[in-house]
Amino acid sequence: MTQLTVAGLTTRLEEAQKDFLQVLRGIHPSVFAGVPSSDDWTVAQIVGHATEIQTFWMGQAERIVRESDPTIGRLTQPDKQSRSHAVGEGAPRDPQQAAERFKSIGAETLRRLRAFKDADLARQGHRPDGTAVSAGQLIEGSIVDHVAEHARQIREMAKSSVRRAAP
Repeated sequence: MTQLTVAGLTTRLEEAQKDFLQVLRGIHPSVFAGVPSSDDWTVAQIVGHATEIQTFWMGQAERIVRESDPTIGRLTQPDKQSRSHAVGEGAPRDPQQAAERFKSIGAETLRRLRAFKDADLARQGHRPDGTAVSAGQLIEGSIVDHVAEHARQIREMAKSSVRRAAP
């Protein structure tokens, strides 16, 4: 396994955020609000979620650094409600609002990440099931890779809407 560094995670997050915003800029407003199927989120909901996870999981990574082996995750009702709000009534209403909100939260997430020391990334917490997770693993999996995955998902939704619209 490659040693995680603050510089490496910062670069990867910057790239994921840039890709996400680029994909978002190419979304037609009808695709942004359109419901792909009854089980899927709209682009607006995905953006709301991808924005909220950066704040939430960075806070959990910071807890791992501050506390001794904390249990991390959506453990409280307010934690669970923040996710529900982000994909519900708190989801962005249009692509411009979505991009502005994502960009603002993304910059704040990068600022918080840059405050870590490389040694902080190795500090451990655990999930509710007892599985150990380091601050670096949490940032990598729950923020960096998660944002990149949602960019891919939106890209696929855009492609799918073009295929459906084609004669």
